[in-house]
Amino acid sequence: MIRTQWTTDASVLDAYVDYIDSFEERAFDIGERVYNSLADDVLDELRTYPPPPAGSKYKRTYRLKNGWQMSIAPSSGGFTIEIRNDAISPRGQSYPRRVVGSLASARATAAAIQAWMHRGRWPLAFDTVNAFYELFMEEYQAAFARELADFGSTVSRRRAFTR
Repeated sequence: MIRTQWTTDASVLDAYVDYIDSFEERAFDIGERVYNSLADDVLDELRTYPPPPAGSKYKRTYRLKNGWQMSIAPSSGGFTIEIRNDAISPRGQSYPRRVVGSLASARATAAAIQAWMHRGRWPLAFDTVNAFYELFMEEYQAAFARELADFGSTVSRRRAFTR
């Protein structure tokens, strides 16, 4: 007589379930690593002031420089990156967009908001932010592909708010 007993081991499925359950967290961890590798350079560039115009007597407050903030946070299905500057002038007005343009998603719109006296001297923040997002997405997609591509995909939507 020959008796054969078959047994199954579904523990590998438990590992997949754990992997799927932590997928969004893993995707965020990748995004956070890439963000952390780039954020300081972006903030340094945004905080750079051009030299004052010849003969200028204006005393800089550095509110614009100190107002730049970046953050990354988990959100439903992924994460959100926010870049903002809420600096307020001594007269109580929001002024970053007048100096460095808006962070609109179209360069022409961003440039149109910049005040005429700052054009050509102050770089558009749009250019720095756009370069960051392009580099971030390139590096994030590569890291995502190395670690998670067999189990999901990514989509990026960018929205700008002009205040």
